[in-house]
Amino acid sequence: METKTIEEALLLASVEMAQMQGMSLRVIARGFGRPVTHADIQRILQGVFPVGAKKRSILGLPALVPTVACSACGDVHAYDRACEMTVIIRPKTQRKPRAYKDLWDWPVELLRSAIKNREEM
Repeated sequence: METKTIEEALLLASVEMAQMQGMSLRVIARGFGRPVTHADIQRILQGVFPVGAKKRSILGLPALVPTVACSACGDVHAYDRACEMTVIIRPKTQRKPRAYKDLWDWPVELLRSAIKNREEM
């Protein structure tokens, strides 16, 4: 698997250097601290990096944030309308016109039932 960030490449290089110096995976993991295990170090050597924020921060890696890629261009945009390739057309909902423009125009019976039933006006 290919490394994705500079921090991941630096971590992989430092782990490989420690392994070339004759350190075992358990000793390398002990150098990082409690939640990092020798199995995590073995996966890092294979190019698979942890996803959890706690382990990534202890290893000096940036946190991962789940995002959705644009279906048109494949990039991740900060805003919905950031891509020039897609045009979002939202249909306008048709509202029926109001029968009464103002509360003062309402008949007394309708106004009384609206207040009694707590309807939006």
